[in-house]
Amino acid sequence: MATRKSQGAQLRFRGKGISKITVSGFKSISDETAVDIRPLTVLAGPNSSGKSSLMQPLLLMKQTLEARYDPGPLLIDGPHVKCTMASQFLSGVASGEMSTKAMTVEVEADGESTKLTFAKTDHAPIEVTGMMRKNVQVMKPGKPQMQRITWEIKVGDSEKKLKEVFEAANGDRHSYFPPSKRIEYSIQRDRCFLNVEASFYIGQNDNGPVFTMPILNSGDIGSAIIRIIHLPGLRGNPERTYPLVPAGNIFPGLFQKYAASVIHAWIKDRESSKLKELNEALDLLGLQSNISTEEIEETQVGINVSRNRKSAESDRVSIADVGLAVSQVLPVLAALIVAEPGQLVYIEQPEIHLHPRAQWRLAKLLANAANRGVRLVIETHSSLLLRGILTSVAKGTITPQKVALHWFTRNEDGVTTVRTADIDEQGRFGDWPADFDDVELTASNDYLDAVEMKLMASRS
Repeated sequence: MATRKSQGAQLRFRGKGISKITVSGFKSISDETAVDIRPLTVLAGPNSSGKSSLMQPLLLMKQTLEARYDPGPLLIDGPHVKCTMASQFLSGVASGEMSTKAMTVEVEADGESTKLTFAKTDHAPIEVTGMMRKNVQVMKPGKPQMQRITWEIKVGDSEKKLKEVFEAANGDRHSYFPPSKRIEYSIQRDRCFLNVEASFYIGQNDNGPVFTMPILNSGDIGSAIIRIIHLPGLRGNPERTYPLVPAGNIFPGLFQKYAASVIHAWIKDRESSKLKELNEALDLLGLQSNISTEEIEETQVGINVSRNRKSAESDRVSIADVGLAVSQVLPVLAALIVAEPGQLVYIEQPEIHLHPRAQWRLAKLLANAANRGVRLVIETHSSLLLRGILTSVAKGTITPQKVALHWFTRNEDGVTTVRTADIDEQGRFGDWPADFDDVELTASNDYLDAVEMKLMASRS
């Protein structure tokens, strides 16, 4: 008998997804900093160098869009980013006065981009004060092909300016509007975005507009942001039961709370290919596999795994009774498998609690997801994971064009700078800080020097 597919939130997004993020005025990223997002993007660098600061503006927007109510321009205390005041994330490390009062974030997807400005104002601690759309595809009247245009609006723009922006973006499309006594233009905030709305006054009734409609908006970029899958470095302790929630393709909040339900849905709906991929991934990492789930009173689900790698399928125990590695990496593997092409998956420290061999092998699983079209942003401190990614390039498992390595550092003024590595077909990179290798080499040399000195001392 066919089973009914588990129903969860669904949102479709056409295209290849987010391809560039540009941030300024946020924490230590004071100056405008642009980072390419390729299918496999690695953020590396010392602690507190600004790696998380690149992604947090998007996460602020994500939690704002996910809220069940309108939290204002930015929900600053949510599941992804927790602040109590805007001054905690508005940059204060540069000399420019505006660096402490405003931040910008620009997101590019499929050739188009949306740039937003958030600032302190006299009326609120944080407001969205401007929005620019670049390279937007539109069909203008009288033009046989789609045109790419750029437009910008700012809070406080006059009606005349808004009308000019609309006409520059769309040409004379007023013929598409209903016959009106007059049309009024205004800017309206839609969560963290701005829209231009037109209010139509029809006939002799001057008591108010007959109807209002948006005529310029943020496009599809909000869909790309809300579909981000986020796994932080702290993914919680293993539990005997997890809340059973609907499994769709969008995941409000942190993904780890969905992992058990996603796996349970695969088992319940007989998604054998996904289960096989999950078990093969665990086996590749040298961890217990043979995953099973147990539904408990329709509200909870438990995860069971084999007692050890060679146990029979019937010999399973709760995930709470095995090492931390399985519980920490299982949400990572589930996210890699469930993500759709074009969907951005942001994973902080995917290697946490993994044996060095497993860290190295994890790179192959990341490459597989990237080759499927998923957009991965990986924040890591693991030289072995990085070496595994470069090895995947050298072996031809993934092309160098699909990989981006970004190295974050902070200068003496506390400002973050980002350097990007150019990778060749052999997985080699050129002018890029070799911090990981330097540390390993220094540690090895220190150990050998200590052994040599001790041997010399024992002989004297």
